[in-house]
Amino acid sequence: MMLMGLRLVIATPFLENRGGMERVVLKIAERYDAKIHCLRFEPALTFPKFSGLDIEVARPGILSRLPFGRRLGGAIAAGRHFYRVKLKDYDLINAHQTPSEWIRNRNSPVLWFCYSPNREAFDLYEWRMRRRSLLSKAAFKASIEAFKFLEFRTVPKIEHIFTSCKNTQERISKYLKRDSEILHPGVEYGRFSCRGYERFFFYPSRIA
Repeated sequence: MMLMGLRLVIATPFLENRGGMERVVLKIAERYDAKIHCLRFEPALTFPKFSGLDIEVARPGILSRLPFGRRLGGAIAAGRHFYRVKLKDYDLINAHQTPSEWIRNRNSPVLWFCYSPNREAFDLYEWRMRRRSLLSKAAFKASIEAFKFLEFRTVPKIEHIFTSCKNTQERISKYLKRDSEILHPGVEYGRFSCRGYERFFFYPSRIA
């Protein structure tokens, strides 16, 4: 893709971890001199190189101050923000991490790097439901129904979807009814080597 010279904005809800998604965002932002638009940025908790980039932190709305708990409250505030926000002075928006793809509601064009459709809403929904109390089940069901309503209003409009592997590509096709293109983020292979085999396995991912 010829992105050099374009005004690229990367949309992601939170920069507060040191994981694969954050590394992908960092490398894209460095490569294309992109602005990063997010709701929460914690420099001490993520990669130090982010501090030297152009990061626009949106003002938190009233929903972020309601007593939902940090995770749920953050998700609700992020969903509302990305569904309603209208950006200026850009040529392309690159969305990372749900629900930043909802930025397509009022902005175009959007290229979404989908690490996976929301698993709690789709393939893990029944598993999550079985482990909740009756009251918690009702709240969880309502929140997932609201999420799906907005997801299916915005995802069909997105101009192009990338994903990282065939497994997530199949999920995107099954649950979101969209085609996607596999784009492997890459590995710094010089940092890894095999010195032998023992009774363990290496799982390079974020476990949640």
